[in-house]
Amino acid sequence: MHKCPARTVTIPGIGVWVAVGLGPGLALGGCGDLGVNYAPGTKSLLEFNTGPNYGQASVRARNPYDANARYRGTLTLANAPFASEDPYLTLFEQNIKDRDPSVQMAAARGLANHGAPEHATLLVEALENEAEIVRIEAARGLQRLHNPVAISALMRHSRETDEQDAAVRAECTHALGQYAQARVLSHLIERLRDDPSLTVVSSAMEALMFLTGKEFGLVATQWDSWAKDEADPFADQTPYLYRYFHRDRKLIEWIPLVGDPPNEISASPTGFRSGG
Repeated sequence: MHKCPARTVTIPGIGVWVAVGLGPGLALGGCGDLGVNYAPGTKSLLEFNTGPNYGQASVRARNPYDANARYRGTLTLANAPFASEDPYLTLFEQNIKDRDPSVQMAAARGLANHGAPEHATLLVEALENEAEIVRIEAARGLQRLHNPVAISALMRHSRETDEQDAAVRAECTHALGQYAQARVLSHLIERLRDDPSLTVVSSAMEALMFLTGKEFGLVATQWDSWAKDEADPFADQTPYLYRYFHRDRKLIEWIPLVGDPPNEISASPTGFRSGG
């Protein structure tokens, strides 16, 4: 039985806090990071869990010499609750064209979280990136920004003949669930029938359920038969909800002042209207 070793965190003015491993998978934050932020110079428990330093992140995100600094700074701002103002959007627009894939990925997340429908064009361009992490983030981003200009790219990158990575295909397939068009409906039924990945097939089913309000499971022939006999297959369309981050609290997050996990809530894409 593996047990995580005891961990210590030394905080000036407070002393040493010992986090004892409690058994398999039950240490404070796991065997790695304790999941707690504290700033140098911390003098009390009230200052212990400070959260991100956004000023420092802004500087890092523009560091011309250190790609890791740009990545970390951009990702911090991408996940910030306020970064929808022009200076931050400009930063994301610039960094999505960075030479480093990790920076491009973080900038794609920033545009997805804080951008407007017109930023979908940058995410469409990112779907052509050689790096898988960038294509996945771009595909997830296109679940959050509604713009019909993305449809053709999403369809192309959800086909196995054009996109070898199943994770990218799955995210693109899911994103199509917001576009009530006949070509999209036919394409999703094809993905349900033809793709060898269960992840992609499940994404196609979810997208079809959003578009039609119907539940025919993973059986492509039932969807196909129903669609051919239906005058308006989108009459019962339900609002599309993008995939979102959620996890249970770590043990340490039950401690007062530490804070909750950075969970999101389900929502529809920016610019989305049913029937679009």
